[in-house]
Amino acid sequence: MRAAKTVLVFGPPGAGVATVAEELRAAGMEVDEWDGTAILTSAENPLELAAKRWDLLLRLESRMEWSVAVEGGAAGQTPLPSIAEAVRIRRRSLERQRSARIRSRAVLDTTGLNAPALRGLIRRLLKAGLGQEERPIFAVSSFAFPEGIPLDLDWCIDARALRNPYWDESLRPLSGLEPAVRHFVLEQPLAKQLLEGMERTVGDELSAWTGQERPMVRIGVGCTGGFHRSVAIVEEFGARLQQSGALAIQWHRDLRD
Repeated sequence: MRAAKTVLVFGPPGAGVATVAEELRAAGMEVDEWDGTAILTSAENPLELAAKRWDLLLRLESRMEWSVAVEGGAAGQTPLPSIAEAVRIRRRSLERQRSARIRSRAVLDTTGLNAPALRGLIRRLLKAGLGQEERPIFAVSSFAFPEGIPLDLDWCIDARALRNPYWDESLRPLSGLEPAVRHFVLEQPLAKQLLEGMERTVGDELSAWTGQERPMVRIGVGCTGGFHRSVAIVEEFGARLQQSGALAIQWHRDLRD
């Protein structure tokens, strides 16, 4: 994998394409951005498109499709389209992206992320080496199952079988970032087995991921609220990855400030 100098950021309208592109440009990359509402240069000619050979293809996914105005302008400056128009534009966007035959090994779910949160995530990924390293970056995130499984996961882990700190009144208001909660979760025999299995799987598959030139591997750990168990497991697993020399960041999708 060569260091990324040219990047294509693409995804449906409202997924944050412009925001991500701006952050990548600030990092010194040459960026093309495309939400499918207009025709991308060479999009009608897949062979010509493939010949461009972007160093990094980053696809954004989002369930929040119309959080910003579609045809340019900041939210509040341009009226949002009607539901029928929104559906039509999104369908056209997806059809154009499929016709261009663009395949990406780096996918990022931006659902529910406002601009500051999305910028923060991109900056953390860039600091970890996104697009600059031969090895993949492990983006390990916690989430709450009731809020939906993230759209970009390569591997999904269910931590709901662990005993829940929520039922301990002294631990209920504390997140999995707090030492007391982490101790409660990580000292469980099942948690130790889970982490050992995760480490073993990553170790077994790392060479394959690297050989596939994947810039990012997305691992999600879910629990009921995305507040206690999954957060504690993600913090511990991310730390173990970093201690082993892997490139990794921890991210907590549903842990509110």
